[in-house]
Amino acid sequence: MVLVRVSYETDQPPFATESLYAESISLVVRSSHPLAKKRRLKISELASQEWILPPESAPVRQEIDRIFIQAGLARPSAWIESTSLLLTETAIAQRDFVAAMPHSVAKLYESRGLVKILNNDFVVQMPPIGLVTRLDDLQPPHVEEFLAVIRKALIT
Repeated sequence: MVLVRVSYETDQPPFATESLYAESISLVVRSSHPLAKKRRLKISELASQEWILPPESAPVRQEIDRIFIQAGLARPSAWIESTSLLLTETAIAQRDFVAAMPHSVAKLYESRGLVKILNNDFVVQMPPIGLVTRLDDLQPPHVEEFLAVIRKALIT
């Protein structure tokens, strides 16, 4: 079993998928970034920025690329390519980067004064987080108990 973003590949046989929760993506900058003062950003204002982005194979990166392409803009180029939140936090503190991160993490970092969440005119839609298991596999009792704990923790 894996806990992942549900995707086309995981949402078909030989897998069984159970969506657990949705996690939106926020765009963030450091609080002194010129875009941090804007009430509402248009996607065109983000096109020329320096970005920290996940690798091209990551669903978040693919969705951001799709949004820019759909708007008739070039995909943002990554100044740094990483999925590390620690690296992203450190780099944003030192330079005017734009980065994408899970909204819950962005809210936590913003509450600590580490980043500013941008108000943009588009939504980075992501598939839900879910459990993926093999369709025909019977789970041992201890795995079922573990799954029950995960479900309970994510529902409450």
